[in-house]
Amino acid sequence: MNHDELLAEIKSLNDSCSSRLGNALKAVVELHEPETDYLGKLVCGYCKSLCHSETGLRCDWDGDGLYPCWTIKIIEEELLALRLDFIEFNARVADVAPEKIVQKPKPTRWEI
Repeated sequence: MNHDELLAEIKSLNDSCSSRLGNALKAVVELHEPETDYLGKLVCGYCKSLCHSETGLRCDWDGDGLYPCWTIKIIEEELLALRLDFIEFNARVADVAPEKIVQKPKPTRWEI
């Protein structure tokens, strides 16, 4: 999944669930935007900047910051798991015949 596809997936989640959750995920994904390094490889700009920063998280930049970084990979995996949960839930709901759904009778005005 590329960066734009991941943002579209989060927008889809945002439309069907909590907008705050979607906005938080979108902010993290936008922070970890890919960029091309001097060798022409796609890398995570944020992770690269942390490793090369004087004040940031010091780390050894060994080229393992290729895009998608670990943060983006984990978000992709969790979104896939969430989508599979939705598919499974919808399949279970579709298997229930309408006549098997028990509905409570509406109370009369004397029972309210």
